[in-house]
Amino acid sequence: DRGDFSEARKQFIEPALAGDSDAQTYLARAFLGDPEGSPANVKQAVRFLRLAVAQGNNEARTTLGMILVTGNKFEKNVEEGIRLLTQASNENYLPAIICLGLNYRIGMYFPQDSKKAAELYKKGASLLDPGSMMALASMYEKGDGVPKDLFKSYHLIYSAAITGNRYAQHNLGMAYEEGILGASVDKALAASWYRAAAKQGLEMASDALVRLGEKLDW
Repeated sequence: DRGDFSEARKQFIEPALAGDSDAQTYLARAFLGDPEGSPANVKQAVRFLRLAVAQGNNEARTTLGMILVTGNKFEKNVEEGIRLLTQASNENYLPAIICLGLNYRIGMYFPQDSKKAAELYKKGASLLDPGSMMALASMYEKGDGVPKDLFKSYHLIYSAAITGNRYAQHNLGMAYEEGILGASVDKALAASWYRAAAKQGLEMASDALVRLGEKLDW
């Protein structure tokens, strides 16, 4: 609300003006989160983001990059936005990797490029991000941007599942239930992965357990 916005301005304005890049970024996000959402506030946000970007702040690069590629209440500049996101990605800043990967995969704000998306998701997977693992697994399953490889797809899903990602756990259960992705049919193993996902509140995993005739015993 407006009270939170005003408090954030009070808290961060002094260190931001003194050159603290984190404060500049937090203050910019406060301007962006102002309930009024006026273009003037977006301009103020961009002002502080550029100050933080000049100091190499990757959160600022990513936030400003997305403002520029979307053109949300600010002049659109896709080329500069991609450059900023790429700079942050090159420094292994995960939110930038995810933003670029998603946009290259589906062509949301700039032209689709499945090969670039796959390279970004590989980087995200190397940083142990389960979302990147899942996205890359899907690409290997379909041969989208990478050669089709069900073995790699399975192992990426497994790697995501053991981090506790409930969607990966569900997909691993489905692999064992249906005997896909190179997995042998194993209803007991399928049920154990479905149960792990269901315990985290994933409804479709609970439905899968019912389908297998398993009790929802937790």
